[in-house]
Amino acid sequence: MSKNYCVGITTEYNPFHKGHKYQIDSIRERLGPVPIIAVMSGNFVQRGAPALADKWTRANWALISGVDLVIELPVSYSLRSGMYFAQGAVRTLAATGCVTHLAFGCEATQPEQLLGLSQLSCDDQLLRAHLSTGLSYAAALVLSIPGLTDAERQLLKEPNNILALEYLKALDKVRPAIQPLPLRRRGSSHHSTLLGEELSSGSAIRHALAASNAKSKLRSTVPPQVYTWLQRNISPEQLAQREERLINLLNYRLTHVSAPELQKYCDCSEGLDNKILSSAPASSYDELLESIKSKRYPRTRLARLLCQSLISSVACPFAATAKTRPQYLRVLGLSNVGRTLLKTMKTTAKLPVLTKIGRDVYLQHPAKSFRQLLQLDMLATDTYATLCGQAVSHQDYTTSPVYLERE
Repeated sequence: MSKNYCVGITTEYNPFHKGHKYQIDSIRERLGPVPIIAVMSGNFVQRGAPALADKWTRANWALISGVDLVIELPVSYSLRSGMYFAQGAVRTLAATGCVTHLAFGCEATQPEQLLGLSQLSCDDQLLRAHLSTGLSYAAALVLSIPGLTDAERQLLKEPNNILALEYLKALDKVRPAIQPLPLRRRGSSHHSTLLGEELSSGSAIRHALAASNAKSKLRSTVPPQVYTWLQRNISPEQLAQREERLINLLNYRLTHVSAPELQKYCDCSEGLDNKILSSAPASSYDELLESIKSKRYPRTRLARLLCQSLISSVACPFAATAKTRPQYLRVLGLSNVGRTLLKTMKTTAKLPVLTKIGRDVYLQHPAKSFRQLLQLDMLATDTYATLCGQAVSHQDYTTSPVYLERE
């Protein structure tokens, strides 16, 4: 391990592509052969959707491509806004007790510019007021930080820069000793739906997978193992079937709950709950989102709320976890280097490390907050299986972490 460094990254790998491999390689070009820990969203991702592949498959992609240890980001963070996403990830990495650097991508030509920008004070009350008018988070943020230069305003127009700022703020709040390692992003923009030569965005790859005539163009954009899996397991017809199951589940949920219950099941405010309920049943997922969306409530936020409602229960409502900090470190995959990290974490970790979930897990960890977060993760896994047309088999109890022996 170079200088005892250990680098953490936050990711979703939906799917893993060559831009992600570039990030991993860039870390080791900068710091040497350091171990890398990835905190990865589970079966639901931050844009408010089920992942293309299950969390263990995506953990395997990460290991094959150079990550040493994959820890699940609980769904209570992955299905919330960028601020919660970043804070949950940073707190999880900090809890390992061995992460020295946090690497993240950004569009800044001089990534160090973001460090100064993260120290500027934002008027939170003004930010909320601008958001309530329907402005995007980026646009509202620009108007809520006094004294920005034109160059700084331009930086805040890029989504990866916004998330980078959230990482920097979370580091400052949670673990200032972890050093930020901003890496300039290469390739197409975050939201681009056009395939490039190699470094295409995840959005572009997902768009191609949904198109009947574009799948063959993906070969140059993802590692061979990922391409093979996508060829075998994802087709436009399968994605359409997933969406049909999704709207069926949502229609059932939304026609069987009251407005107060929906407020507990997801982070929707009073007023929005009735608008959501009045929009169901809908004939398609797109129709449901279009009937609810407005300037104030963009599609991505609504998609997160709808997914939150699906994985909630009376015993474990999603909204109840808004202020809950990470309660465990759930291992999804590891290499032989990762196994060494786990041995180190026996003495450094600030949270329980879960490699296999036994039926007595709640007896060992009786705290209500632990139970709520883990139950949400398991409900997310079972819901994901249903969306994929699989029998609910409680995989979180039966699936061991993926292991890769690396030379």
